[in-house]
Amino acid sequence: MEPTLDKFIHVLYFRGENLSYKETIQKYYSKLENFDSSIKKLENNNELHLILNDPSKLHELCKFLKKDLDLRLLTIICCDEQKLSGEFKIRHVFGSNVDDFFLFVISSINSNHLYFPSIYDVFPSSVLYEREINDMFGLTAKNNPNIKPLILHDFPND
Repeated sequence: MEPTLDKFIHVLYFRGENLSYKETIQKYYSKLENFDSSIKKLENNNELHLILNDPSKLHELCKFLKKDLDLRLLTIICCDEQKLSGEFKIRHVFGSNVDDFFLFVISSINSNHLYFPSIYDVFPSSVLYEREINDMFGLTAKNNPNIKPLILHDFPND
């Protein structure tokens, strides 16, 4: 008899809870049912990757992640995937203080539309990431009041 995948799932202990990675992911994903039509789901060990179909839902989703799931923003990663798909990918990475769990929210930004929603008012720490993305990729965070250059602060405007 072939071994099943469940045999290889690592078991973790979270504040008295004996949860596998799979159970932890399900615990968080089940709370995202309001956003079910807006996302696709991928799982990888203790990571849940949500592919956001509509980037305009990012702000609303981030408010939910902070308020209802008590997740914190760890980083924002921008990738230039124009040669692959004609788009930029922005990955917002969130973590839990309680569980060994990471949530990646992936948004696609069309290279003809160089704006993405700011989450500055939900996670103030995002301001530096959004400014860096503006400097390095030319993508602008909508509704971020502080989008002045960060890395290339002395670079000429012309």
